[in-house]
Amino acid sequence: MDRLTRQGSFLHRMSRQDTFRVLKDELLIKLPPPAPHDVMHDKKLALLAKRSLSLSYDLKELKGQQIGEKWVERLIEAARILQLTETEWYFVEDDDKGPFSPRNEIEALHALELNVRGLLMTVAAEPESPLFNLHKLVLERLNGLKSDSTAPSKNVSEINARLSTWAAEQGIKSMIYAAEFEGFGRGGAASTNLQTGDLVIEIPQDALISEDVAMESDMGPALKETPELTGETMVLLWSMRERHDEKSKYAPYFAALPETFHTGLGFGIGGLKELEGTLVADEIIQAREHIHNQYDSLFPALSDKYPTIFPEKYFTWECFLWACQLWYSYGIKVKFPRGTIQTCLVPVASLLNHSISPHVTHFSRINESNNTLQLFALRQCKAGEQCFLSYGSLPNSELLTFYGFLVKDNPYDIIPIDLDLPNEIPEQVELIEKYDVLSYHMVRGFHPLPTQLVAALRVACMEEDEIASFKADPRTVMISERNERDVYESLLSTFDSLLEPLEQQDDSSPEDTEETDPSDWDVLLAKQYKEGQRRVLESVKSECISKLSSL
Repeated sequence: MDRLTRQGSFLHRMSRQDTFRVLKDELLIKLPPPAPHDVMHDKKLALLAKRSLSLSYDLKELKGQQIGEKWVERLIEAARILQLTETEWYFVEDDDKGPFSPRNEIEALHALELNVRGLLMTVAAEPESPLFNLHKLVLERLNGLKSDSTAPSKNVSEINARLSTWAAEQGIKSMIYAAEFEGFGRGGAASTNLQTGDLVIEIPQDALISEDVAMESDMGPALKETPELTGETMVLLWSMRERHDEKSKYAPYFAALPETFHTGLGFGIGGLKELEGTLVADEIIQAREHIHNQYDSLFPALSDKYPTIFPEKYFTWECFLWACQLWYSYGIKVKFPRGTIQTCLVPVASLLNHSISPHVTHFSRINESNNTLQLFALRQCKAGEQCFLSYGSLPNSELLTFYGFLVKDNPYDIIPIDLDLPNEIPEQVELIEKYDVLSYHMVRGFHPLPTQLVAALRVACMEEDEIASFKADPRTVMISERNERDVYESLLSTFDSLLEPLEQQDDSSPEDTEETDPSDWDVLLAKQYKEGQRRVLESVKSECISKLSSL
């Protein structure tokens, strides 16, 4: 079970000396430098230097003036660069100041808000002072981000009500409640107006479902005697039986879980046929084969050896697949006080649905002061609105396979493109090395074609006379009209081949759900996925056609 997600990237609460400095003659907003182990460490510092951006911003330099928009934008731009991932970095152009992605914007503003809030707690900042106004501006940016929040329908099932009662009995403190939302199904609604920094959920460590719970149960000895089992597989097996125990401590939680998961792992023949020829079809088939091989390695052997611990009726292939889908879609990586990291089921937190503009992102470490897992709001959520979590910067292929839903126009849908760069002609090789031209590239929908991709193709399409005469930077200078035409015609051919398996096999629309048989949920989801991928490719194909027409 090596692809369990919904982890959320944990941002350490920075120590005061790292976050800011207060000296007699300066009031510094001091952004933390990239971590030494950050693979982007040198590139981030180089880009900051290239753009004349600093890690320190002295508010006293304003000498009582109001904070200007330009000053704030430079501070936020620096924070964005510090939060870049490798994929986001690839798409950054020289004149691009951001936002670079929804994730990047949220992380940058969140880190900056923590920074300024910490400084406010240390100095006596008067209302309308530069520091006070800066914090106000950052909060406005955070709260102004696009939101998927919707009001819930009023019906709350008896099962959800029982879950809320049980959670309170376990000492779980929650500012959300279970509700039904149109287009989302069950989710978590804010029970009060949540502001930045407010505690959303606090879960005692002993209410988490983890490997430790499985090992402390009567199943523990049998699990210990099966050395090939990982901790994640152990607790998965435990949950297969525990969901049927009405006397279990966790019975109300298991009762509130879906009877059936509609993820790519559960696709039938119709859904897989609809995806035929796409990369995600191969990913789903390989994932199912991996899961099935894992099941076959365990059963019926465990049931034969421990018939009372692993009764056959609870450990069928269908039960195993259900449990895998549960842990793939609900499992959260949590760091425990002793330093171990375990994948856990987190009651109540699992109510929160995914959004690329969430209210909660950082939650993966047990607070050692009170042994609880705490989820804080990074931006406001009004009472009654749906409160969202981020499962990560996931493309629709992964959301479909492991979660069973899609994000329309997902900014993390990346189309990979591998190039065979020339390696025999010294002048071409010199250009490739001098300008750090890559062989692995990406495109994403509704964005300009990356400069690095165009540069690589310009070099690859050079003819002999161009190789001898061209001495400029292929990232910024067109080699020749012929070369440029070859570049975009090559890309058009690539995109056309990728579009072929995405064409609709009939006249039905992927949005037409009224006459769809509910049992064909996988076919409908597959069609919606293909339509999303087609939109991405059509958008980049359109740019190629536009470039060719301008030559």
